[in-house]
Amino acid sequence: MKFTVIGASGQLGSDLVRVLSRRHEVQPLSHADVEVIDRDSLFAQLSEFNPDWVVNTAAFHLLDSCEQDPESAHAINETGALNVAEAAKSVGAKTLYISTDYVFDGSKPLGESYTESDTPRPLSVYGKSKLAGELATASVNENNLVARISSVFGIAGSSGKGGNFIEAITGKLKAGESPKVITDNSMSPTYSLSAATLIQQLTFEGAKGIFHLNNSGAVSWFGLAAEVACLLGYADNCIPIESLPEDRSLRPVNSSMDSSKVADLYSVMDWKPALRAYLREKGHF
Repeated sequence: MKFTVIGASGQLGSDLVRVLSRRHEVQPLSHADVEVIDRDSLFAQLSEFNPDWVVNTAAFHLLDSCEQDPESAHAINETGALNVAEAAKSVGAKTLYISTDYVFDGSKPLGESYTESDTPRPLSVYGKSKLAGELATASVNENNLVARISSVFGIAGSSGKGGNFIEAITGKLKAGESPKVITDNSMSPTYSLSAATLIQQLTFEGAKGIFHLNNSGAVSWFGLAAEVACLLGYADNCIPIESLPEDRSLRPVNSSMDSSKVADLYSVMDWKPALRAYLREKGHF
């Protein structure tokens, strides 16, 4: 099959190119190659390559920036998603849209996780714009896919955030610092290489609808940081703190997602071995 990957230089995008290229023909498109708000450039790129699937990883995902500039957030995450889906449909391709755990409000009790059938109620502009992108993608073609991921870590790092959480914690530990990390939350980490592998399987089988592609299990940011510290030999070096009220107003307290729907079809790695695999691939041990 032929795949176009939009956002090919990002954490997930780069791993998608790496995984898909082993078996398929891939057109990697970075922000320099195409902008999802530019319909003409999208239609031109896709009509030239004529893919079977278009994977849209492009996003305006900086939470505070989205609050300050909701117009840009919706332009990229919603209108851009519609543009991609329509351009894909014009060449007979299906679209997979990458979404987020921030479509949920976090009110589910800690210890429970959101399933694909739970009703989204986003708190932030970012979450609202991504939910709108999900709906836009689905409206164009009932055979399109939505893949929700969360708390992503990958080899390429996040260009918009200057790395990822794991690298930030690792850097502080190696510098002799004791990072302060919030403990009053729950989320489900996603190793981008693991998500990329699941995306290849889902698209190859022609799946449709919504899937949660995070690694299985749930943990707090402090728990994730503590696991990094333990694996790297810095046990007990992280300091637990509570989140600020203003953070809880935009960030769901519990955004953990149940990935059993995709796990019923394919093998899904638990977040702890996924973290070890990432640290090993990154050369930390």
